[in-house]
Amino acid sequence: MSEGRPGVYNVAGTGAEHQLLSCNHTNMKFLVMFLLGLVVLAAARPNDIIDIDEDHMEHEQEGIPGTAVEGEYTWVAPDGTEHEIEYVANKFGFQVVR
Repeated sequence: MSEGRPGVYNVAGTGAEHQLLSCNHTNMKFLVMFLLGLVVLAAARPNDIIDIDEDHMEHEQEGIPGTAVEGEYTWVAPDGTEHEIEYVANKFGFQVVR
């Protein structure tokens, strides 16, 4: 209520109040957009880089290309023996795990 005038309200508010409300609204919009961007980025992150499944071989690889990947491949030799290799490739290079 305004001073000295009963029943009269200051509807518009002061300039500082309006600026504060506008700032909070802008911050909330930014926060929502930022969080939405993080969700989209997480959903778009590549997991399966390679996924090949043939009669005589398979190759699967997961990770982030150029950063770190892990995978495995198997193949059947002409004599019928199945071979399986598991590996990681990261900043330390290509390493056979098993």
